[in-house]
Amino acid sequence: MTSNAAVRQFVWALALSGLVFLIQLVGALYSGSLSLLSNAGHLFTDVGSLGLALYAAKVGQNPPTEQLSYGYGRSGILAAFVNGLVLAGVAAALIVAGVFRLAHPQPVHSTIMIAVTVVTLVLNLTVTRTLHADHDPDVNRRAAYWHALGDSLSSVGILAAALLIRWTHWPEWDSLAAIAVGLFILWSSWAAGRPSLLILMEAAPAGARPEDVRALMLQHPAVHDVHHVHVWSLAPGYHALSAHVRLETDTIREGQRVIEELSQSLKESHHIDHVTIQIEAEAHSPAPR
Repeated sequence: MTSNAAVRQFVWALALSGLVFLIQLVGALYSGSLSLLSNAGHLFTDVGSLGLALYAAKVGQNPPTEQLSYGYGRSGILAAFVNGLVLAGVAAALIVAGVFRLAHPQPVHSTIMIAVTVVTLVLNLTVTRTLHADHDPDVNRRAAYWHALGDSLSSVGILAAALLIRWTHWPEWDSLAAIAVGLFILWSSWAAGRPSLLILMEAAPAGARPEDVRALMLQHPAVHDVHHVHVWSLAPGYHALSAHVRLETDTIREGQRVIEELSQSLKESHHIDHVTIQIEAEAHSPAPR
Protein backbone atom coordinates (compact mmCIF):
# COMPACT_ATOMS: atom_id res chain seq x y z
CA MET A 1 0.00 0.00 0.00
CA THR A 2 1.33 3.43 -0.92
CA SER A 3 1.83 5.89 1.95
CA ASN A 4 0.46 9.44 2.09
CA ALA A 5 4.05 10.72 1.99
CA ALA A 6 4.64 8.90 -1.31
CA VAL A 7 1.44 10.41 -2.74
CA ARG A 8 2.64 13.90 -1.79
CA GLN A 9 5.97 13.21 -3.47
CA PHE A 10 4.16 12.20 -6.65
CA VAL A 11 2.20 15.47 -6.54
CA TRP A 12 5.40 17.54 -6.22
CA ALA A 13 7.11 15.56 -8.98
CA LEU A 14 4.09 16.03 -11.25
CA ALA A 15 4.03 19.79 -10.69
CA LEU A 16 7.78 20.20 -11.28
CA SER A 17 7.73 17.98 -14.38
CA GLY A 18 4.91 20.08 -15.84
CA LEU A 19 6.99 23.22 -15.28
CA VAL A 20 10.07 21.65 -16.91
CA PHE A 21 7.97 20.61 -19.91
CA LEU A 22 6.74 24.16 -20.48
CA ILE A 23 10.25 25.63 -20.16
CA GLN A 24 11.76 23.10 -22.57
CA LEU A 25 8.96 23.46 -25.10
CA VAL A 26 9.33 27.25 -25.25
CA GLY A 27 13.12 26.93 -25.37
CA ALA A 28 12.96 24.38 -28.20
CA LEU A 29 10.68 26.59 -30.28
CA TYR A 30 12.96 29.61 -29.87
CA SER A 31 16.28 27.77 -30.33
CA GLY A 32 15.30 25.33 -33.09
CA SER A 33 16.86 22.48 -31.07
CA LEU A 34 15.66 18.97 -31.85
CA SER A 35 17.19 17.59 -28.65
CA LEU A 36 15.30 20.16 -26.56
CA LEU A 37 12.08 19.49 -28.46
CA SER A 38 12.60 15.75 -28.08
CA ASN A 39 13.18 16.09 -24.37
CA ALA A 40 10.09 18.30 -24.12
CA GLY A 41 8.15 15.47 -25.76
CA HIS A 42 9.68 13.08 -23.27
CA LEU A 43 8.65 15.40 -20.45
CA PHE A 44 5.11 15.49 -21.84
CA THR A 45 4.93 11.69 -21.56
CA ASP A 46 6.45 11.99 -18.08
CA VAL A 47 3.66 14.31 -16.98
CA GLY A 48 1.12 11.78 -18.19
CA SER A 49 3.05 8.89 -16.63
CA LEU A 50 3.39 10.67 -13.29
CA GLY A 51 -0.32 11.45 -13.39
CA LEU A 52 -0.97 7.76 -13.95
CA ALA A 53 1.46 6.87 -11.16
CA LEU A 54 -0.27 9.33 -8.82
CA TYR A 55 -3.66 7.81 -9.67
CA ALA A 56 -2.30 4.31 -9.04
CA ALA A 57 -0.78 5.42 -5.73
CA LYS A 58 -4.11 6.88 -4.59
CA VAL A 59 -6.06 3.82 -5.73
CA GLY A 60 -3.51 1.54 -4.03
CA GLN A 61 -4.57 3.00 -0.69
CA ASN A 62 -8.11 1.66 -1.06
CA PRO A 63 -8.96 -1.33 1.15
CA PRO A 64 -9.75 -4.77 -0.32
CA THR A 65 -13.30 -5.47 -1.46
CA GLU A 66 -15.33 -8.64 -1.78
CA GLN A 67 -14.51 -8.81 -5.50
CA LEU A 68 -10.88 -7.60 -5.19
CA SER A 69 -9.91 -9.58 -2.12
CA TYR A 70 -6.20 -8.74 -2.46
CA GLY A 71 -6.91 -5.03 -2.75
CA TYR A 72 -5.59 -2.63 -5.38
CA GLY A 73 -1.86 -3.32 -5.01
CA ARG A 74 -1.43 -4.20 -8.68
CA SER A 75 -2.76 -0.84 -9.89
CA GLY A 76 0.77 0.49 -9.38
CA ILE A 77 2.22 -2.44 -11.30
CA LEU A 78 -0.05 -1.76 -14.28
CA ALA A 79 0.94 1.92 -14.18
CA ALA A 80 4.63 1.02 -14.13
CA PHE A 81 4.20 -1.33 -17.09
CA VAL A 82 2.39 1.35 -19.11
CA ASN A 83 5.16 3.81 -18.19
CA GLY A 84 7.75 1.43 -19.62
CA LEU A 85 5.82 1.04 -22.87
CA VAL A 86 5.44 4.82 -23.21
CA LEU A 87 9.17 5.30 -22.63
CA ALA A 88 10.00 2.78 -25.35
CA GLY A 89 7.71 4.54 -27.84
CA VAL A 90 9.23 7.94 -27.07
CA ALA A 91 12.74 6.53 -27.43
CA ALA A 92 11.98 5.13 -30.88
CA ALA A 93 10.55 8.47 -32.03
CA LEU A 94 13.62 10.35 -30.74
CA ILE A 95 16.05 8.07 -32.56
CA VAL A 96 14.17 8.32 -35.86
CA ALA A 97 13.91 12.12 -35.60
CA GLY A 98 17.61 12.41 -34.78
CA VAL A 99 18.65 10.34 -37.79
CA PHE A 100 16.37 12.42 -40.03
CA ARG A 101 17.85 15.68 -38.71
CA LEU A 102 21.38 14.39 -39.33
CA ALA A 103 20.47 13.99 -42.98
CA HIS A 104 18.80 17.43 -43.06
CA PRO A 105 20.73 19.69 -40.63
CA GLN A 106 19.19 22.96 -39.47
CA PRO A 107 20.67 25.94 -37.56
CA VAL A 108 20.43 25.86 -33.75
CA HIS A 109 20.63 28.74 -31.25
CA SER A 110 23.10 27.33 -28.72
CA THR A 111 22.83 30.20 -26.20
CA ILE A 112 19.12 29.58 -25.65
CA MET A 113 19.81 25.84 -25.43
CA ILE A 114 22.39 26.38 -22.68
CA ALA A 115 20.19 28.70 -20.64
CA VAL A 116 17.11 26.49 -20.88
CA THR A 117 19.02 23.29 -20.18
CA VAL A 118 20.74 24.63 -17.05
CA VAL A 119 17.38 25.65 -15.56
CA THR A 120 15.65 22.40 -16.47
CA LEU A 121 18.59 20.31 -15.24
CA VAL A 122 18.23 21.80 -11.76
CA LEU A 123 14.48 21.13 -11.78
CA ASN A 124 14.95 17.58 -13.13
CA LEU A 125 17.46 16.79 -10.39
CA THR A 126 14.93 18.04 -7.85
CA VAL A 127 12.29 15.70 -9.25
CA THR A 128 14.76 12.80 -9.24
CA ARG A 129 15.69 13.47 -5.62
CA THR A 130 12.01 13.69 -4.67
CA LEU A 131 11.25 10.26 -6.11
CA HIS A 132 14.43 8.53 -4.97
CA ALA A 133 14.17 5.94 -2.20
CA ASP A 134 16.74 3.22 -1.48
CA HIS A 135 15.48 -0.37 -1.70
CA ASP A 136 11.90 0.74 -2.40
CA PRO A 137 9.84 -2.32 -3.54
CA ASP A 138 7.19 -0.13 -5.21
CA VAL A 139 7.67 -0.69 -8.96
CA ASN A 140 5.32 2.22 -9.66
CA ARG A 141 7.60 4.61 -7.79
CA ARG A 142 10.71 3.07 -9.37
CA ALA A 143 9.26 3.55 -12.85
CA ALA A 144 8.57 7.22 -12.12
CA TYR A 145 12.09 7.55 -10.71
CA TRP A 146 13.60 6.13 -13.91
CA HIS A 147 11.58 8.65 -15.89
CA ALA A 148 12.99 11.50 -13.80
CA LEU A 149 16.55 10.14 -13.90
CA GLY A 150 16.30 9.85 -17.68
CA ASP A 151 15.22 13.49 -17.86
CA SER A 152 18.21 14.58 -15.74
CA LEU A 153 20.73 12.64 -17.81
CA SER A 154 19.08 13.86 -21.00
CA SER A 155 19.54 17.44 -19.83
CA VAL A 156 23.24 16.75 -19.23
CA GLY A 157 23.59 15.39 -22.77
CA ILE A 158 21.73 18.35 -24.27
CA LEU A 159 23.89 20.80 -22.31
CA ALA A 160 27.04 19.10 -23.63
CA ALA A 161 25.66 19.26 -27.18
CA ALA A 162 24.83 22.97 -26.80
CA LEU A 163 28.37 23.73 -25.60
CA LEU A 164 29.88 21.75 -28.49
CA ILE A 165 27.67 23.60 -30.99
CA ARG A 166 28.83 26.90 -29.51
CA TRP A 167 32.50 25.92 -29.74
CA THR A 168 32.52 24.06 -33.08
CA HIS A 169 29.60 25.72 -34.93
CA TRP A 170 28.49 22.23 -36.03
CA PRO A 171 24.69 21.92 -35.49
CA GLU A 172 24.69 18.16 -35.97
CA TRP A 173 25.71 17.81 -32.32
CA ASP A 174 22.06 18.54 -31.55
CA SER A 175 20.90 15.56 -33.63
CA LEU A 176 23.50 13.28 -32.07
CA ALA A 177 22.31 14.36 -28.61
CA ALA A 178 18.72 13.55 -29.55
CA ILE A 179 19.76 10.05 -30.68
CA ALA A 180 21.81 9.50 -27.50
CA VAL A 181 18.85 10.61 -25.37
CA GLY A 182 16.63 8.17 -27.28
CA LEU A 183 19.01 5.26 -26.69
CA PHE A 184 19.20 6.00 -22.97
CA ILE A 185 15.42 6.27 -22.69
CA LEU A 186 15.11 2.92 -24.51
CA TRP A 187 17.36 1.32 -21.90
CA SER A 188 15.53 2.98 -18.99
CA SER A 189 12.18 1.81 -20.40
CA TRP A 190 13.38 -1.76 -19.91
CA ALA A 191 14.64 -0.97 -16.40
CA ALA A 192 11.26 0.60 -15.56
CA GLY A 193 9.02 -1.99 -17.20
CA ARG A 194 10.79 -5.30 -16.49
CA PRO A 195 9.93 -5.59 -12.74
CA SER A 196 6.24 -4.94 -13.40
CA LEU A 197 6.24 -7.37 -16.33
CA LEU A 198 7.69 -10.12 -14.13
CA ILE A 199 4.97 -9.55 -11.52
CA LEU A 200 2.21 -9.53 -14.14
CA MET A 201 3.60 -12.79 -15.56
CA GLU A 202 3.62 -14.20 -11.99
CA ALA A 203 7.33 -14.99 -12.15
CA ALA A 204 9.10 -16.19 -9.02
CA PRO A 205 10.39 -13.18 -7.05
CA ALA A 206 14.11 -12.64 -6.57
CA GLY A 207 15.38 -14.59 -3.58
CA ALA A 208 12.53 -17.11 -3.62
CA ARG A 209 13.29 -19.64 -6.35
CA PRO A 210 10.88 -22.60 -6.27
CA GLU A 211 13.72 -25.14 -6.03
CA ASP A 212 15.17 -23.33 -2.99
CA VAL A 213 11.74 -23.10 -1.38
CA ARG A 214 11.13 -26.81 -1.98
CA ALA A 215 14.51 -27.68 -0.45
CA LEU A 216 13.70 -25.65 2.66
CA MET A 217 10.33 -27.37 3.11
CA LEU A 218 11.90 -30.83 2.71
CA GLN A 219 14.15 -30.10 5.69
CA HIS A 220 11.14 -30.47 8.00
CA PRO A 221 11.24 -33.97 9.55
CA ALA A 222 7.52 -34.58 8.97
CA VAL A 223 7.65 -33.71 5.25
CA HIS A 224 8.14 -36.66 2.91
CA ASP A 225 7.69 -34.91 -0.46
CA VAL A 226 6.90 -31.46 -1.89
CA HIS A 227 5.55 -30.88 -5.40
CA HIS A 228 3.42 -28.43 -7.42
CA VAL A 229 5.40 -25.55 -5.91
CA HIS A 230 4.43 -22.08 -7.20
CA VAL A 231 5.89 -18.81 -5.91
CA TRP A 232 4.82 -15.39 -7.18
CA SER A 233 4.23 -11.78 -6.09
CA LEU A 234 0.75 -10.47 -5.41
CA ALA A 235 2.16 -6.94 -5.13
CA PRO A 236 5.65 -5.44 -4.75
CA GLY A 237 7.23 -6.92 -1.64
CA TYR A 238 4.23 -9.20 -0.95
CA HIS A 239 4.91 -12.79 -2.05
CA ALA A 240 2.69 -15.86 -2.15
CA LEU A 241 3.19 -19.60 -2.37
CA SER A 242 1.10 -22.65 -3.07
CA ALA A 243 2.34 -26.23 -2.82
CA HIS A 244 1.34 -29.85 -2.24
CA VAL A 245 3.09 -31.45 0.73
CA ARG A 246 3.11 -35.18 1.52
CA LEU A 247 3.35 -35.87 5.22
CA GLU A 248 4.09 -38.97 7.23
CA THR A 249 1.00 -38.42 9.37
CA ASP A 250 -2.72 -38.79 8.84
CA THR A 251 -3.96 -36.61 11.72
CA ILE A 252 -5.39 -33.16 11.11
CA ARG A 253 -3.88 -31.74 14.29
CA GLU A 254 -0.34 -32.81 13.34
CA GLY A 255 -0.81 -31.60 9.77
CA GLN A 256 -1.92 -28.17 10.97
CA ARG A 257 1.14 -27.92 13.20
CA VAL A 258 3.43 -28.73 10.26
CA ILE A 259 1.72 -26.09 8.08
CA GLU A 260 2.23 -23.44 10.74
CA GLU A 261 5.90 -24.34 11.11
CA LEU A 262 6.46 -24.34 7.35
CA SER A 263 4.71 -20.98 6.98
CA GLN A 264 6.92 -19.44 9.65
CA SER A 265 10.08 -20.83 8.02
CA LEU A 266 9.05 -19.55 4.59
CA LYS A 267 8.36 -16.08 5.96
CA GLU A 268 11.69 -15.88 7.78
CA SER A 269 13.84 -17.36 5.00
CA HIS A 270 12.16 -16.15 1.79
CA HIS A 271 9.82 -13.34 2.93
CA ILE A 272 6.73 -15.23 1.72
CA ASP A 273 3.66 -13.78 3.41
CA HIS A 274 0.72 -15.68 1.88
CA VAL A 275 1.13 -19.46 2.10
CA THR A 276 -1.34 -22.05 0.83
CA ILE A 277 -0.39 -25.71 1.40
CA GLN A 278 -2.40 -28.76 0.42
CA ILE A 279 -1.58 -31.78 2.59
CA GLU A 280 -1.27 -35.28 1.16
CA ALA A 281 -0.95 -38.00 3.84
CA GLU A 282 1.15 -41.11 3.29
CA ALA A 283 -1.60 -43.29 4.75
CA HIS A 284 -5.33 -42.72 4.39
CA SER A 285 -7.99 -44.30 6.57
CA PRO A 286 -10.66 -46.04 4.49
CA ALA A 287 -13.69 -43.88 3.90
CA PRO A 288 -16.77 -44.89 5.94
CA ARG A 289 -19.50 -46.65 4.01
